[in-house]
Amino acid sequence: MSVRFCVLPGRTASPSQTAGFEGSHYLAMVYDHWIGDSRAMRELMQRIFQRYQHPDKPPLSPLKLEAPDFNSIFRKHIGRLPWLTAIRESMKNYWRGIRGFRMSIGNPLNFNSRFLYRELPKGLIDKIYRLAKSNQASVNDAFIAVLAQTMGEFTAEKRAKKRKKKFHIQRNQMGIGTIVDIRDASSESLDGIFNLYLSSYMVFLNNPEHRPVPDLLHEVAATTAYVKKTFGTVRGFWSLVMARFWTDRLRKSPRHQARMLHQMVPLVAGISNVNMTKSWADQPREAGDEGTGGGPQVLDYLRISPTGPLSPLVFTLTTIQDRLSLCMTYRTSAFSNEAAVKILENFIQRLSAI
Repeated sequence: MSVRFCVLPGRTASPSQTAGFEGSHYLAMVYDHWIGDSRAMRELMQRIFQRYQHPDKPPLSPLKLEAPDFNSIFRKHIGRLPWLTAIRESMKNYWRGIRGFRMSIGNPLNFNSRFLYRELPKGLIDKIYRLAKSNQASVNDAFIAVLAQTMGEFTAEKRAKKRKKKFHIQRNQMGIGTIVDIRDASSESLDGIFNLYLSSYMVFLNNPEHRPVPDLLHEVAATTAYVKKTFGTVRGFWSLVMARFWTDRLRKSPRHQARMLHQMVPLVAGISNVNMTKSWADQPREAGDEGTGGGPQVLDYLRISPTGPLSPLVFTLTTIQDRLSLCMTYRTSAFSNEAAVKILENFIQRLSAI
């Protein structure tokens, strides 16, 4: 089963929430990520909620399962030789991560993961936005900088103790990956299509735990600006094609399969960042007015991202107006529960200090 649903009891209102949570509940959807991306799932959840909220109104248009040819809609960014692009982008990723620090993963075949959820202080996202804009950066750039600081501090002792072997390159950079929606780069509209159109980019930073946030922001912003300007995220998708090629050839060795991405492109953490302000999940609630005549309302929208063979730790950040929520998913073979909590609290503390 690729999609599973469940209903969970709601929670009481937190100090940062103005809306009441009495009688609330969660509708949770767990899905195999290869069938669709976060945007596709949000559109599916929108249709489910619309039927729940207004069962007597005409439903929204159904999502389409038939998708245009992947190569053709991104042809202008990858050229007419996608395999050449796959080889080139794979080599670039390998070279970018050649000094990336590798997190220790006890059992590479153990993909069990857990998650921690926190609701960050109300209004914090506005402070982050102002800091980013004053440094000609994006909010996501700020998240990358703070996460690099956090992981730099967490791994500092291990990196200091790690001896450099003869003829080996010293791996001490913090590699942070970001998931990117590439639908807008398509030559055709992909609105309403249920599919997966995700790519990523990576930033590797030296000694981030010893550098102030503005300094890191400038370096991160310069890297991400170039990636966006040159549509590097679209071409980067084809590096996954090459990864699949080599993964298929390691079928006789599941352990090497599981370690391949982490060995070749070591990331300490990843980020999935979505702003849902002014979306269907952002429904205003005024005192004495439920907005739908007393009908069901969306109180919040939580996202939980998976870990995998590339990144053992993923930070999922979701913004709705002045609310910012954070879900941290981690592989239990790489982090203990105590270490995960320490990382999460350190990240929140650094972010709040902005």
